[in-house]
Amino acid sequence: MTAPRSVKAVALVAAALMLLVLGAALRPLFAPENHTQTAVLSETEIGFVHDMAAHHQQALFILARL
Repeated sequence: MTAPRSVKAVALVAAALMLLVLGAALRPLFAPENHTQTAVLSETEIGFVHDMAAHHQQALFILARL
């Protein structure tokens, strides 16, 4: 007794999907990514953010005292 074509097709698609998932899961073991992260903010921008945080904290302090 042979399986109908639709059962064979579903089995083939399921096997292909399993191989795809397995390949994606094992990829880091065989091809590790060796890229460095680029800085999101420059040192100048980081300094500006620190200064503005202090400035806004001072504004909140003054507002609380009113």
